[in-house]
This record gives sequence, structure tokens and C-alpha cells, in this order.
Amino acid sequence: EELAYELNVEGARLARKVADAKTHENPAKPRFVAGVLGPTSRTCSLSPDVNNPGYRNVTFDELVENYTEATQGLIEGGADLILIETIFDT
Repeated sequence: EELAYELNVEGARLARKVADAKTHENPAKPRFVAGVLGPTSRTCSLSPDVNNPGYRNVTFDELVENYTEATQGLIEGGADLILIETIFDT
């Protein structure tokens, strides 16, 4: 999660480069880059400590910050759309 921004920028840039090259080869068939946000390794609704059910190792605000950074990386890298998958919290 610490490198999400950097990884997403570079991943989207690479995908954008390939998509643009393929679109240039065949302009009638444009290619798009989809960035994907998946789950983090933490949840704010369940305790990782069975002996302390009220304990949380991440806050909602921290998750918002992490997803915001990851999304910004995808957008800045050139993603045309963002897909959100398998993100859960009860």
C-alpha cells in the first residue's frame, strides 16, 4: 500500500503507451486503459486480534487516503476509466 501511487502511475503509463501504439496502428479500433482498485490488506470493520474485538489496525480515514492515492496514480498514469472490484467492509 505504501507504493500504490508509484506502482499505479507506472503501470498505467505502460498500458497507455501500448494502447496508444495499437490505436495508432489501427485508428478504427481505439484501445482504452482501465485502472483497477482492489481490496487492501486491512479492514476497518473486523479486528485482527481475536482477543481484542474492538481493536482496529486501520481507520476509515486511512483507507480513504490510500484509495485516493491509488486512484490518483491511475489517473495521472493515463487510465481512461477506473474499475472497483472486491472491496468490502461490513
